[in-house]
Amino acid sequence: AKSSQRPRLVAKLCNVQSNSALVIEFQEFRRKLFVDTLQWDLSVFGNLEIDQFDGATATYCAIYADGTLISGFRAIRCDQEYLALSVFPQLATERPYPRRPDMWEISRLGVNPPDLNIAGVTYAVMLHLARMRGAKALVALVDLSHERLLRQIGIKTRRYGSPQHIGNDRKGRRLTAVAGEIPIQEQGGEAYEALMDLLQTVEIIDETLVFRPEVVQSGPAQVLSDPGGICDRSNCEAPSRTKADMVGNRS
Repeated sequence: AKSSQRPRLVAKLCNVQSNSALVIEFQEFRRKLFVDTLQWDLSVFGNLEIDQFDGATATYCAIYADGTLISGFRAIRCDQEYLALSVFPQLATERPYPRRPDMWEISRLGVNPPDLNIAGVTYAVMLHLARMRGAKALVALVDLSHERLLRQIGIKTRRYGSPQHIGNDRKGRRLTAVAGEIPIQEQGGEAYEALMDLLQTVEIIDETLVFRPEVVQSGPAQVLSDPGGICDRSNCEAPSRTKADMVGNRS
């Protein structure tokens, strides 16, 4: 009989200064998902998917199930150079991209292998990060199926312009994206609250804090020592498709 025990979920927030090994692991995860599986035309260095926005200004989230990396994303404050603004300025036809410190861009968000519950946990952690950083909105490029998924799980979005063709993948398939934001203060409702309740199922360790990591689990934040031993490297089998992915930089 199959075990019904849920995996232990741990989300680590870090930057290159606090945990360079985790950043490298997440870049390998990105290569497997976005390049090998989804066939996005992205730059690969060795076995890592890296672009010009992977640097000191980026915060990374990596989510593990029983020690195996299964999802994550990158966050960059919008007073820094970020992907949507720099690479896809043509998508902001109705509202300008923000250039302010109280808004953050989310990119390279993915779940591998596909799992809607893990996708929900990933979005909940993303929104938790926004609240902890005092962000008024999260900026992103998404494809239309991803935009629909966000609405289905209770996340309200606001477009910066109409969807546009942004190029082709490595198999010649057309890629269409829309730029927009998730306004944090406008979120609410039953579906949204159910989504945020998923935070009770994941331990969040913020390694970007200056003095010591903050561990948040099922309630008020506690400041504890980093337990370590969570970022064991593991090889993930690439899925045939994914329910949650972000449109990335094609250059």
